[in-house]
Formats: sequence, structure tokens, C-alpha cells
Amino acid sequence: MTVRNNEQGTRSHILQAAFEIVCIYGFSGVTLGNLAKHIGMSKSGLFAHFKSIEQLHRELIKHIGTVFRSEVVSPALNVAEGLPRLEATISNWLTWASRPTALGGAPLLAGFFEFDDREGSVRDSLLEEGVRWCTHLR
Repeated sequence: MTVRNNEQGTRSHILQAAFEIVCIYGFSGVTLGNLAKHIGMSKSGLFAHFKSIEQLHRELIKHIGTVFRSEVVSPALNVAEGLPRLEATISNWLTWASRPTALGGAPLLAGFFEFDDREGSVRDSLLEEGVRWCTHLR
């Protein structure tokens, strides 16, 4: 495995662990300390991959969005347009939010409430994911 692939594997592992934390505690629970403890890595090791908690949160939002689209949106695109596709999308969404591994259901929705009164790049990233979701629903 090359150094680049190993780095990507570590980043993916970190993001998956952060995904688990955000489902339970929200974005405020995804601190460098909590995450480092959860995966058995030092805070400085996390800083080697993410230079700030804001960068980690933005990457986490992208990761969650990618998982959401692959499990909810993409399968619905195989269904006929119109009401059948909308029904498939909502059914996939409800299944996704209630899966046993979700623990907290819909972390992006929780993030909207958590960051609704804060300015900055994390809120902007959440809003971008919200626009993608609304665009699909339309």
C-alpha cells in the first residue's frame, strides 16, 4: 500500500469514527479529544490529517452526505420519476435514519439545528448538503 492510500485509509477510518460519534452526541461531541480517545489515536495524529476541528467537521459533513446519497438517493434514481421516485426516496430515508447502526438517526438534520445560529464554514457545508437534498426532492 502506498503512503497516499494509507493516509486515505486512515482519514476514512477517522471520518467513520466521527460519524459514529456525531450520531450519538451531535457535532459538539466530535472534539479532537473525544475522537482521539474513540479511535486510540493522539490529538496530534488527528491534526496530521485535519488541521482544525472546523476542517474535520466539514470533511465529516461531506462524508455523511456521500454515505447518505449512496444509501438513500442513488437507489431511488432507479425508480420511475415522479411520485414513485419520491416514495422510494422517503422510504430509503426512513430506513436509513432508523438503521441499528445509526444510533442517532439523522446527523445532518441535527447539525442544521446545532449550527443554525452560527456563521462559518461548517454551517455553510451543512447548507450545501441541505441544498443537494432539496434539489433531489424537487
